[in-house]
Amino acid sequence: MSHSDYIYFGHDTVNRFSFLRTDEQFIKQSLTSPFTKFVLFINEFPLGYSDKQALYYSNYNELKPAVDHFIKLHEVQDLSLNEMKFVFLGMDERVGTGLEYKQYKGVPYYAIDITQDVELKAQFLDKFTHYTDRGLIFKLGNFDASIFSHGRMYLDWLNRNKFCAGCGSRNVAIQAGTKLKCSSDADSKCPVKNASVSNISFPRTDSVIITAITNEKFDKVLLGRGKRFPGPMYSCIAGFMEPSETIEVASLREVWEETGVKASKVQILKSQPWPYPANLMIGCIAFVDFNGKDEVIDLGHDPELLDAKWFDVEKIRRLLDGEKDEIFLPPSTAIAHSLVDYVVKQYDTLNSGKK
Repeated sequence: MSHSDYIYFGHDTVNRFSFLRTDEQFIKQSLTSPFTKFVLFINEFPLGYSDKQALYYSNYNELKPAVDHFIKLHEVQDLSLNEMKFVFLGMDERVGTGLEYKQYKGVPYYAIDITQDVELKAQFLDKFTHYTDRGLIFKLGNFDASIFSHGRMYLDWLNRNKFCAGCGSRNVAIQAGTKLKCSSDADSKCPVKNASVSNISFPRTDSVIITAITNEKFDKVLLGRGKRFPGPMYSCIAGFMEPSETIEVASLREVWEETGVKASKVQILKSQPWPYPANLMIGCIAFVDFNGKDEVIDLGHDPELLDAKWFDVEKIRRLLDGEKDEIFLPPSTAIAHSLVDYVVKQYDTLNSGKK
């Protein structure tokens, strides 16, 4: 099992085969293959089963008119973003049977936004559940959750970028929904279309640092309660990276801005895709010297938190083990849970030979 299997939304689901996105023959064959699985989205939330927590994967036979229409538009790069959106996610090569194309073989996966298709939307909503509640999403197996995350990030980007940022002309989706091209004519003065480096727009991912704060002994953990947290949940400190920041600098800045403590160093630990809407959570550990000054909490700089506290690691261990308390920690699907768990395990390692 790879390391990414342990990160929710981060399962290594499919080989993306990015070089096949420009191959119209492959796109056509993969869209019409009986092996292909289509995850359906309405307003960027997927359809799933009502009697079990799993995504519903449609097929070519159910979607034939829409798929055939997409193929025609895609071949001539005339795919307005007001049309139904298709995104090629990749192929699962770990199956015994699948589409065979040149030397490649697997089950193709596509994400489709059917929001604008009234008939299809009514047809599938009559049979399946619309997973608009995050509680349902977090009950999915990690493969389904990661396919959802993959598709939703692309669809969110397509829905937010219907028009060229340079000239306002309509954007056209190309390369099976993974790139955008300005539709202005060749003689336009569009700064995007006439860029010397690239005249194609690529998806973006917003980087967020999330930090568990501890000391060199790993016997203390500083956690905060955000104003928008559900109930009395305490979690790690998080914030968006800013231009020209390293991960370490961003982590130190966010720790000080939100809690007032001054960390001395940062360890980058792991990351997690987060599809709300399109983030990469970069998990860090920040170390604070307990010298009577650096560890003092001050919430007056950037008042994002309702509260912040230093907790003894033994209390954190009990909370991780499910002990009922007046507060609670993030669920195991969140990277914050993994970061806090890492601190506890490091404490155990340091003290394994002590009585």
